[in-house]
Formats: sequence, structure tokens, C-alpha cells
Amino acid sequence: MPPYAYLVVLLLLLHSRAGALRAEKACSPEGPRSDCGYYGIQQAECEQRGCCWSPTAAAPAAAVAAATTASSGVHGSRASRRAPHGTDNSSYYNGKEAANDIPWCFHPNAVQTVYVVQSVEKGDPGGAGAVTRLLLQLRPGPAAVPELGPDFEMLQVELQQQTPQHLYLRITPVASPAARGTGDSADQPQPQTQQQERWRVPEQLLPRPPPPTALPHDPLYELQLPQPGDDFSLRVTRRSAGDRAARQPHAKPSRTASGSDSGYGDRQPMRHTMSGAGEAEPLLEVKAEEEAEPRAAVQAAEPLLELLGGGCVVFKPQYLQLRLRVPADTNLYGMGETTLPEGLRLRRDGAPRALWNSDTPAAAVGVNLYGSHPMLYGIRPQSGGAAWGLFLANSNAMEFAAGSEDATFRLTGGELELWLLAGPSPEAVTRQYLQVAGRPALPPRWALGFHQSRYGYADMAELEAVVAGFEAAGLPLEVLWSDIDLYDRARMFTTDPDRYPEQRLRGLLDRLHASGRRWVPIVDCGITALPGQAYPPYERGLRDGVFLRDSGGREPLLGQVWSGPTHWPDFLHPNISDYWGGLLSDMAARLPYDGLWLDMNEPSNFCTGQCRLRRGGAGASANNTQIAGTSGDRVAGGESATASTTAAATATAAVSPATVMGLQWRRWQRRQQLGISCDLDCTAPSADDPLSNPPYAVNNGNRRAPLYVNTVPMNAVGYGGVRAYDSHNLYALAEVAITYGALQQILPGSRPFILTRSTWSGSGRYAAHWSGDNGASWSDLRRGGGSLLAASLAGLAVAGADVCGFWGDTTEQLCARWLAAGSFYTFTRDHSDHSPQEPYRFPAAAQAARNSLRARYALLPYLYTALYGVNTGRAGTVARPLAWEFPADPRMADLDTQWLLGDALLVAPVLQPDTDWTEVQFPTGPRSTWCRFSDLGDCHTGPAQHLVLSPLGSEPPLFLRAGAIIPTQPFRPAATTTAEVAASPLALTALLAPVSEASGGGGGGSSFVGGGSGEAEPRGATVAANVMDRKEEVVALEKTAEEEEYPDVDWAATGLLYADNGTDPVVDGPGCLRAVLRAGAVLAAGTGYLAYEVQLAPPPPPRGTGATGAGGAGSRGRGGGEGADTDVRLLRVAEVVVVGLVLPPGAGGFEVEVEGGQAPVAEQAKSDQSAEQPQVQSLYRTQSRSPVARRPGERAASKGIHGAYAHGPASAAIRRLRGGQSPASGTAQAAMPGARSVHAHTVGDAAATARTPVPSAAVEFDAVRQLLRVRGLDLSAVAPFRLVWRPHANNSSNPSVSMA
Repeated sequence: MPPYAYLVVLLLLLHSRAGALRAEKACSPEGPRSDCGYYGIQQAECEQRGCCWSPTAAAPAAAVAAATTASSGVHGSRASRRAPHGTDNSSYYNGKEAANDIPWCFHPNAVQTVYVVQSVEKGDPGGAGAVTRLLLQLRPGPAAVPELGPDFEMLQVELQQQTPQHLYLRITPVASPAARGTGDSADQPQPQTQQQERWRVPEQLLPRPPPPTALPHDPLYELQLPQPGDDFSLRVTRRSAGDRAARQPHAKPSRTASGSDSGYGDRQPMRHTMSGAGEAEPLLEVKAEEEAEPRAAVQAAEPLLELLGGGCVVFKPQYLQLRLRVPADTNLYGMGETTLPEGLRLRRDGAPRALWNSDTPAAAVGVNLYGSHPMLYGIRPQSGGAAWGLFLANSNAMEFAAGSEDATFRLTGGELELWLLAGPSPEAVTRQYLQVAGRPALPPRWALGFHQSRYGYADMAELEAVVAGFEAAGLPLEVLWSDIDLYDRARMFTTDPDRYPEQRLRGLLDRLHASGRRWVPIVDCGITALPGQAYPPYERGLRDGVFLRDSGGREPLLGQVWSGPTHWPDFLHPNISDYWGGLLSDMAARLPYDGLWLDMNEPSNFCTGQCRLRRGGAGASANNTQIAGTSGDRVAGGESATASTTAAATATAAVSPATVMGLQWRRWQRRQQLGISCDLDCTAPSADDPLSNPPYAVNNGNRRAPLYVNTVPMNAVGYGGVRAYDSHNLYALAEVAITYGALQQILPGSRPFILTRSTWSGSGRYAAHWSGDNGASWSDLRRGGGSLLAASLAGLAVAGADVCGFWGDTTEQLCARWLAAGSFYTFTRDHSDHSPQEPYRFPAAAQAARNSLRARYALLPYLYTALYGVNTGRAGTVARPLAWEFPADPRMADLDTQWLLGDALLVAPVLQPDTDWTEVQFPTGPRSTWCRFSDLGDCHTGPAQHLVLSPLGSEPPLFLRAGAIIPTQPFRPAATTTAEVAASPLALTALLAPVSEASGGGGGGSSFVGGGSGEAEPRGATVAANVMDRKEEVVALEKTAEEEEYPDVDWAATGLLYADNGTDPVVDGPGCLRAVLRAGAVLAAGTGYLAYEVQLAPPPPPRGTGATGAGGAGSRGRGGGEGADTDVRLLRVAEVVVVGLVLPPGAGGFEVEVEGGQAPVAEQAKSDQSAEQPQVQSLYRTQSRSPVARRPGERAASKGIHGAYAHGPASAAIRRLRGGQSPASGTAQAAMPGARSVHAHTVGDAAATARTPVPSAAVEFDAVRQLLRVRGLDLSAVAPFRLVWRPHANNSSNPSVSMA
């Protein structure tokens, strides 16, 4: 053999080895995996697609389930993904088997998309650097995952430092120089980059602010940006409190590496956008894996969140990817809606979670459900509970996968537009998210009562019998609901003439309203297509052209739901308000409803593809009982139409085959009862249609089912050419927004109430939400708390699960326990599928409803105030995970079987059968002492875990948190409506805590009562309003009169009370009441006070005119607001309880005195109220109308008609409101910058202080419980007052001193 032959052989061997290494690297099991297969794909088909096949070994569940434990970094495969069809994998969620779901079939992952920075420039008009734009160029080389489409060559990254807590990031494609033409010479100035038009969430659904013109003051984050020529990277670190304190206001950014004094000049190399000294904790980082040159090490603590380099940003026409590095000890939350098998924390197992609104029942576990909320929370318990958030404002189908060290978003369209939220506490992150997405609406007070519903109320006789059953049992019934049984053949806006004759139904509604109750009917979004049958909703829709249209935009889109052939309104159409509002108005004129229930609004569709009416029939055949698709017709992707109607349920990884069959059977039964099926001629979408079958299939239904399954086709066209492919997830949000506006016109003077099934970020601005079709099982009961908390984190403050279960037959014990737990959801409704389960039908359930609803109704002032808090920006959540208040306690990280209401009330229900005990976890941290609210005697201090008794039929264990004062109305225990409770006297209950804890909230939870300021962000304060620069830290209040008199206070408590007439559409308006509650005590001396400080109160009624609406049942006069239930001017405080006091040695009891508490209320108004007020024995009534002592700055009393209520800056704001600001503006209560200084206002014009002793018969002290109770008070709730106490010696003869 010639010598050169050996060389040839050697080269061939080297080439072969290099090829093998390239192939091995192309399919690296350790690399990032983008799914190339589908549920059940085999190796041969995978490799035929040109994809990698690598089964992964199952890792122990415990190794990946615990977010605070380091992971091995090698992911296994969830058994259900590759197991034979029908395998029950519920054991995965119990931690008994493998707990990961990394794809076995994945796209080649050696080649990663990398963009190189071309330029960095300032983009804000002032040139301060508040807006920065980076131009990125795709690095030349082999294309990454070309089967998903070509990469955009150039991207623009825009960064906006909008507020100290909000960093905005937007990545969009721009036209490349070649696309702009080649006629420009090299010495000519280049044109500006032009963004390519892409789908974006419309402004009317997600308002954006104008770009900032100046850097925010004292931001919580710090940016580090790359130089031109670097691989794209982005690093965001958390600035420490020391850094922020050291930084001078309005200081210039530090020098960059290039020496620029300005921080960065036009198109100059950039390293930092603002200065910071010392160590910084990485908050977010986009980083190239192989950097062009070494960088100086950044001094930092353990990273919170980083974005990876190669492949961190992928941008193709129909595939976008954002990949983050997230340390293993970071707990992740959010990214719903999904019923988790247990807990709240997202499992770091690599399982892809789809965000795609789907008509899938809540009983299906671990699968995408009715709503999508692309909001991710991160909490690091080992870093003191520091938290961050990331809101990805994209409505296209997406999936999210969290691995042991990373997290990946994969999207099918739109842009990469996100907000980074700097926290630093979990509750602060939620507040910051709501500033972007929109704060939850404050519901009318009646919506907090008990709601009764059933699918299957056969006729009016049964509906009337239900009302009679509640009345006979003496059980609360606030709202009666009607499902589609109401309508003639399920056709919206009609009534069934035989079963629900309109006159008889109207008579029932009149009786309900007369007794202070309400009625809410269901409204499905689908409009029955009835050509030539004089059906106004159909005919008007055709006339106005407001229906979604088929793929060609020529004809209204046709599908089918319960009523038969259906068209769907386009809620983004400019004419939709007149059309939809007209239908709702016409219905209200015939049947005066009080709220609306919007269902089937994903939107759900029983047919698949483009459909048309069959020949010889205009609608569904009443005799055709065939379930859709059972004939075996195939649709694209190898799916049968039968599977498509229940795709998500059949594919769920955590539901057994028996459960799946049960879900299918229920759906079939419901169709059978209505005598319908898909009775249309439909053409399945083409496999070549890029909208119906995009290059990447998200994990819809846990089986990568087509996006068009059980909904309208993806190529359906709306106004302006909007495709369902882009807008599907927004359909329900647009519907509730339009409906909310319509109800404002239909029910003037009232806040609208809407319940919606489908949601997206911001739906809470308009509607409440229930978790959907759950099951009557103990497992569904246990998951109800998790669903409530997940909804709360998504901004849906009023939420709950169907009490006693929707599907299946409940049991007496299950229903009793569910009524106890569900009474402390923020929305409480019993709803079932034909199964009679009203509480009065079971003795134990009736007793549970009686006790639990009595406790709920007594707590309505506290719950209503908490909802007011999230509406005004004082808080982020009402139903609150304990991890949000105690993020540094690892025991709280995944707890969903107990929850907080506000920051002060712990709910710990029994969720297991056959036991009267529940194990309560008490967290560790500030204010971690908890006392049983029922008697204030059973107290526990965390960290602790105790068994607590809760017999069947009782209310669930409720615990009051130290450092809180909560308002209640406990004096109407037999009340059956919220109106009866709202007009009854108030009680104030304080549980003292060490002053260092009571003043700052607990463990990272920044409650609006934590600091006691009662300060809100301005009304309407969203990012779009550019008013988000309010500091997250608690603002220190000026010294109060109490603090001057009691300088050595060592135990304290704070709280807030908000009240209005129950329906006032103007929150914080002229007819509303807001009071800050403070208590302080010097334990060693036995002295202390409780101060009631009015910040906002209505003017007194003119003399000679009666105050109306003060609790009159069924008051529906428009003068005081539609359905107003009370006049706050007539509210009284009847009792004060303080827990945590100790009598000094030698003392025999306490003596109590009162200052203030009287307001000038017209005598006629008092007499009008006398018949309404409950008969509470008044042992004490103040004898003086002398004012409360003022601070020195308030000694000079202002004269004027409202002088008795407010002075100073706050009174000016109130006077502006009374001067005629339009309620429709939605900003009636502006920021009230001086509200915090309004502590103790005068009750008259005299400056003297007078204290009136409280009779001894009204004072009771329990030394065992350390409880001081003052009964029988008669203090006006619209006037400030103060109770003070001091110990009394045993030999005292003072008649106002008492020991009990």
C-alpha cells in the first residue's frame, strides 16, 4: 500500500470519529430538550423526523420534588408519558415513582441560536437612560432547529426602567438591512430599524404606559448590559438596602468601561445602567455561554434568576423561546390554570405545562384548564424569602417547563414582552403584578354571601322549593342561580315557556329582592344560529356584523354548543358594546338580574374544523343522540373527534382511566339530556395549515393535542383580521370587559358582579372566578384550597370551588366539611350537576352551614376591607398562601390545606374523612402567635404543629394573628342575608404583639394593615397611568397623639376598616368610610389605648331628611345605589376586645375611659335607623361631644360645614369629591396625599379634651385569657374615638372599675 494510502485511511477515520462526536453532541441527553414528538411516539418515528431519541432513567421523586434540594441534573420520564395507554400515574404525585417529564424525543440540541449585539443606545427623550435599545444580529452558522422555521436575522431589545420595582423588556424582530434595500451607500446615514408587525395583546385589554423620561428614584434592581460585539447577555441584580441608601437622589450613573461619564453614550459600549456599591444579588440574567472576552467578576450573592446564553432567546415566526437559569433552591409558583395534585409549588421536573384555555374540567389533575396566567413567581427561602416575579404578556399558546436548574418558556407566536418585578417580598411582587395586569374589582358586598346553584333545577316549582327549604331551615341564602335549564332549548336570552314561564319567574325575583336576596343567571357566549326563526340575538348579530368569521372572512363562523349550531360574538369588534349591551339590557328589563355568570367562554365548541349546516336541517336533530365524532371520523394529527371533545381530560397524566371515562360519560349525559350532538358537516383543518398545525405543538392536554380541539378553529377571523390563533386566550377577558361596561349602564349606582369560567391575566379587574367542574370527592375538597390560592396569585381575588362538588353524589360528611371550608373561600357557592345537595338536605351539612356562615357573615367587615385593600393597591392577595406571609419558613412553601384571609386570619379546615381533628401548621416569623378566634383563648406560637379539634358541623378552626385589629359584626347570629349584618353594630378585636413586629407586617408579607397607614396607591394606579413610583416600604407616620401620651408602648396592633353602602361604584367615594385602627399598651404599667382614626367619612345628612338604605331588606332605590344595604353614617361601634394585657401586681382590674365617638347625625336619620338596628344592650353612651385631643399641628380647627369630619389635606380631597367629581371617571378618590396625617379629627370646634368613664358593668377582664372586653358601647363609626385603660387598685371605690 502506498504511503499516502495510510494517510487517506487515517483522515477517513478521523473524519468518521469527528462525525460521531458531532452526532453525539447534536443529541446530547444533558442539553436542553425541545420536544419533537407527541404522546406515545416511538423511536423509529422520532428518528425518522430527524430528531434525537434518548430515554431517561427515572429519578427518585424526592430528589426533584423538593425545590430546596439540589437536583442530580438528569431528568427521568414521567411514567405516563411513555407508558402504555391507560397507565394510572397518580402515584407520581404521591412521590412514590419518578417525578419528571423530560421528552425522550427532542430536537437536535448541539446548535444553539446566538445573537450578537450590534449597538446599544439610549431611547428616552431626556437621554437619561430610562429607555435602552439594543440591536441584535443573528450569528452566522448552521441554523438551530430549522424544522421549527427560520430565525429572524435581527432583533431589537427594548428595556424600560418604568418604576423602582418594574423593569420592562420587549424583544421584537426588525427588518434586516437586506430587507430594507441595498440602495444606500456606505457614507449615507442608515435608516432607523423598523419593527416587523407582530401580534400583541391589544391595548384595551392590557394598557401600556408611555416610555419613561427619567430614571426611577431609588430602584430595587440594577442593570448590566453588554458591549457591541458581545454575544447578547442581560444581567439584572437586586440592589441591597445599603446600596440604595448610599446612592444619592438623582445621582448620575457610574462610568462605563469606556470611561463615559454619562453611563453610556449613543452606541457606546455599555456595562451598567446605574451604579451600585458592594455586593448585589442577581435577579435576572441573559448570558452567553461562551463569552467573547473575559468579564470582571461581579460580586454577588447566590443568584435568584438568570437567563441562559445559547438558546436563551430563539425567535422564529411561530416559535419563540426564553430560557432562564433558576437555582435549585428557588421555589416557583404560578403559570396556571392547572389543578395541582397537591401543594402550590411548581415541580422542578421538566414537565411542560401548557397555557392554553381549554374546556377541561377542574377534576382533571395536572392539565391546562379554563384559564391562562403567564405569571411566574420565584421565592428563595434560604435568602430570607426574597422574591421576584416575571409577567410574560403573550396570549399565544405557550408552555412552561421548570427543570432542576432552569426554566423555559416556549411560545407559538407574538412577541417576547415581559415585566420583571423586583419584590422583594412575595406580597409586594403580587401587588406589582396587579399594577400591570389590573387590580381586582371590589365586588358588591352581597357577593360575599352564600350562593346556591344547580344544573338541573327542572322547573319553577323546584326553584321555589329550594328558596322555601333555606327559609324553613333558617340558613343564609344570599343569591339564587339559574343554569341553562332556564332557557328555551338552551338558547340564550330566552326563557322556557313551560318550565320557566316568565311571569312566574319574575314573581320569584320580586320576592327575592324584597327579602334582600339576589338572582344571577348564566349567559353562554355562543349565539344559536336560527335563520328565519325570529331570534333577535342571531338577527342583530348578522345585521351588525359582530360574529367571528370563517377562515376566508366571508361567513360567520359556525360551530355547536348546547343549543345547536352556534355563532360566536367577536368581543374585540368596535360595535360589540351596542350589540352585547343591548341583549343584556333587554333581558334585564324582563328579568331583573343582579349579576351574570359567563360560561363556555374559552370559547368551547363541540365540533371540529370549518362547519356548515347539513342539508335539510337548520339545527341539531333532537333525536340524534350520537356523541360528536363517534362515527370514527378522523381529524388532523390522528385524533378522533371523540377524543377531541375531551382531549385534555383523556390525556391528563394524573387521572385514572376510570376517572377519564367518568368525565367522558358526564359530558355525554349532558348532551343526551339536551338531545344534541355535533350535527354539522365539518371539514377538519388541513395538515398543511400553519395556524391549525404550527411547527411546534405545545403540551395541550398533556398530549400535545391540536390547538383547535374543543374550541373555534385557529384560522377563524375577527375584526381587523385578528386570528383565533393569536387571540384565543383573550376571548373571555374581552367578554368580561364588555359585559362589565354593559352592567355599569344597566345597573347604574351599583358595582357589577360577574362570574367567569375562562380567564387571562387581568380578568380580576372585572370578574370573579370559580375553579370549574370538580368532583364530589375528598381529593377534590383537599385541592379546593390550592385552586383558591392559585387564583388569588393570578389576580382573581374573588374565587372558589363548587362547594360539595359538581360531579357525582356528595355525602353528608363530605358536604358538611366542604361547607365549613368553602365558607372561607372568597366566593362561596354550592353548585352541582343534577345532584340535590342544598345544605338543608343533610342535618350535619345544615349545622355546618349554620355555624360556618354565621362566622363568615360576622367577619364580613374584615373580608370586605381586605378586598378593598387589593382593589386600592394596599395588598396583593386576600386569600393568601402562608408562603406569601412567611416565605423564609420552608414548611410553608408548599402548604395549600390552610390559608390566610388577609394577613390576620388563618383558616385551617378539616379535609379528611372520619376525623374531628385537623393538624394545623403554625409558621415561624414575626407576629407568629395565633389565638383561636372563637374564644380567643386557645393560643399557639410558631413554629409549631398542633392537632386542633373541629367536630363535624362546626365552623373550621380560625386563628387571629398577633399584631392585628379586625372589625366584625357579630351581633346578628341568625342573619340570613348580608344586608341584615351590614346594618348591625361593629366590634373591634385586637390581639397585641411586640411593637417591633406589629409595625412591620410578618416575614415578608407587606399587608396594608401591617404598617397601619391605610395608605393606598392612587385610584386607577396602573403602569399605564404612570403612577407606580410609590415606595414599597412602609411609610413612617408622623407621631400620633397616642404615641405622645404613651411613649413607652411595647405591645401594639393595627388594622383598617372600610365600609360603604355595599354597592357604591366609586370606591373611596364621598359616601364611604375608612378608618385606621391602632392599639398600644405598656405591659408593665398596665396602661394602653385603642384609637379609631377616621381618614374618610361622608358628610352628615341634611337636617330634616332621613338617611335611607340603612339595612332595609331589598333596598333597590337608585338614589342610594342599586341594592344598597346600609348607610355608613348610621354605623355604630358596640364592643372593643383587646387580648394580651396583664394586670400589674396589686391591681384589681382595669378602668376604661372614652374620648370622642359622637358625630352630628340628623335626629330624623336616627329614628329611621332605629327599626333597622339590632337590639344590643347599651350599657354605655358617651355623655360628652368634646373632641379627641389633636396633635399640635391640628390645634387650629378648620371652620366649615364638614369640620366635624376631616381637616387638613385629606379634607381638601374629600371636598373635591363632594364637589361633583364624576363617578364614571373611576378616579374619584385621588391619591389623598395627606390621608396619613388625618388621625384624630375633632368632633366639634372646641379644642378641649374630655374623657368619659365607662361604667363598670361594661368592662370585663379575663386574667386567664388576658382579655379585656368593653361591651355595650354606642360610638359613631364615622367619628374618631379613643379608648384608654389603666389598672385600678383593689381598694378603689371608683364605680367605673370592674373585674370579671
